[in-house]
Amino acid sequence: MNRLVVFGCSHAYGQGLSDCWDSKRQIAGPQPSLLSWPGQLATLLKETYNPNMLLVNKSGPGYSNKEIMHSILLFNFQAGDICVIMWTYPNRSSVFQGKGSKWTSTRQFLPHFSDSKKYYKHFHTEFDSNYSTWQNINHAKLLLDSVDVPNWHCGAHKGIFLEAYPPSWNNAEIILTDFQEWMKEYPARDGSHAGEPAHEKQAQELKVTIDAYYK
Repeated sequence: MNRLVVFGCSHAYGQGLSDCWDSKRQIAGPQPSLLSWPGQLATLLKETYNPNMLLVNKSGPGYSNKEIMHSILLFNFQAGDICVIMWTYPNRSSVFQGKGSKWTSTRQFLPHFSDSKKYYKHFHTEFDSNYSTWQNINHAKLLLDSVDVPNWHCGAHKGIFLEAYPPSWNNAEIILTDFQEWMKEYPARDGSHAGEPAHEKQAQELKVTIDAYYK
């Protein structure tokens, strides 16, 4: 266990925590928080498995599941890596732009963005967003399994994933925690993300699952 590699949205990035919040600009900091659940999970894993283990947090604020999968595809995994992915809200979407086979940029579509209203009115469907999410989750699992990287998948919102109706071909287990409830109980500085105690609880839950794998 040489590296913990994490993918996700702002809930894995640690937006709103004291080391990841620009109060003047009201935006996330330039680097993922070390107080986030990935940072706290890395600390727990170091104590048990490898004190020299590195954390690589490839999460990003506002990421859709499509963007999360894109980050996974671009990442250079190595022997000794383990991977935890926090999949985000299925109703987020994104459109990639590029030239030929080269990706250049991403346009995000989120329900609260004013310039996304037409997309959600004319094109978005709940079924499509759920179906695409399960495609991405299973693609990630197949890819990581193929390169012998132990991988775990959790959801940013337990209730949404319970209502997302996994298809018959789903082969991925989603770790469902009470992260959203902990976020309400322990909000971050920005008032819309999880505070440090909520991240601590998430890290502890994931540590139990990872420990069970290595027993």
